[in-house]
Amino acid sequence: MKRKNLSRRLFLGQCAVSPFVVTLLGSGGACYATDAVPAPASADSPEIGKPYAGWKEGDLDLHYIYTGRAESSFQIFPDGTSMLLDAGEFHVQTAKRTPFLPNGARYAGEWIARYIKRVNPAGDHVDYMMCSHFHSDHCGVDTFSAGKTSGRGDDYFLSGFAQVAEYIHFDEVFDRAYPDYNTPVTAMKMRETQNWLKFVQYQEKANGLKRTPFIVGRGNQIVLKKSPEKYKGQFQILNVCGNGAICLEAPKPEDEFNPNIALPTDNLFIKNPENLKSGTNENPLSLGFRLSYGKFRFYTGGDISGAVLDEKGRDVGIEVLVGRTVGKVHVCKANHHASTNAMRAGFVQAVQAKVYINNVWHKGHVNDKTMRIMTSRSLYPGDRIVCPTFYDVYNPDAFKSAPWQKDLVKVGGHVVVKAYDGGTKFKVYYLEPKDESMIVKAVYGPWEC
Repeated sequence: MKRKNLSRRLFLGQCAVSPFVVTLLGSGGACYATDAVPAPASADSPEIGKPYAGWKEGDLDLHYIYTGRAESSFQIFPDGTSMLLDAGEFHVQTAKRTPFLPNGARYAGEWIARYIKRVNPAGDHVDYMMCSHFHSDHCGVDTFSAGKTSGRGDDYFLSGFAQVAEYIHFDEVFDRAYPDYNTPVTAMKMRETQNWLKFVQYQEKANGLKRTPFIVGRGNQIVLKKSPEKYKGQFQILNVCGNGAICLEAPKPEDEFNPNIALPTDNLFIKNPENLKSGTNENPLSLGFRLSYGKFRFYTGGDISGAVLDEKGRDVGIEVLVGRTVGKVHVCKANHHASTNAMRAGFVQAVQAKVYINNVWHKGHVNDKTMRIMTSRSLYPGDRIVCPTFYDVYNPDAFKSAPWQKDLVKVGGHVVVKAYDGGTKFKVYYLEPKDESMIVKAVYGPWEC
């Protein structure tokens, strides 16, 4: 998330206060639902009101952890292999930002680590971590930290990933630039990158962290570590974009689970010198991948969004091109928190998701512009839901009758996507974020893949 002029660039679309009001998160008056357009109804599930049952062998669990400060996702694959994707920190609280939960006594990194230990079958051991791009709400920064290390050589601030790693051991790491942090555009002028490099270099030296380049077009980098043979031909993560490069074509159906796949790629940033200026936004450089498990399909792409110019100065629509490579998915993590410069119509039309997950830390992340695009039946038909980790009535009179209200889940909390029965079914959970009880607040689905 680029920080300058944030509030000016975001539309603050909210729902109306109505006679039927649900108070959420203990956030001091945050309220939900509207009598104008009903929200999606939770399933009548016996799981509601009980602690989340958790992962079991054969499940794919995708956790979107709400801290109110930044974005973080913890993923548990069918054999128990795990990955932490992004762990940011934004410690400034304003009226337009969402509340810190469970509370402000700990920084985001510690809350994330505690969450991981509750759900991870391997406890404090995680196989992969991935930093989608170098913005503080995805990786952490020295500005908002729980302190600084001492005696580690080139000491670094404990923020985001660096704080998580005080409690969790990681085996392998991917970021958007390794090994050349000056190509295609330098990341070295950013404090986020500088702190990140000090952190991963220390972890590499002291704790055996393996640093690996993220290669776009490959499907054999993020793999199952525990029981790969058991799920052979059923699970794959395909790298579709990163550091300005994208896959030029989608995989053929027969290559869906081919571990040796190597799709052709191109780096769009080098087409025009304007793309290479030092002030270039990090967002279009984000890492993105498509996950396939049985028939289930999922996409995540960090904050990929914004304009990338071709040799004639035209916006090539990097987000749309990525969507065409990804193709139809069941669940899509919203690009760039569904901010107003993301989730273009061409991308939404390409992925045609049943569920959109939005990891929110600013009230403008739920806005009229992108909600209209994500819920447009003219782009593709059929029911769908949009699941933000937080939803607040910031402007009670705005959009109270907007048709997209019927697709917007107004519950809030940690969001968990579970694909099961070999990837033939999936559902969505909301878990209580006010404490660490992991109580199920709502369940959506199940859906057949």
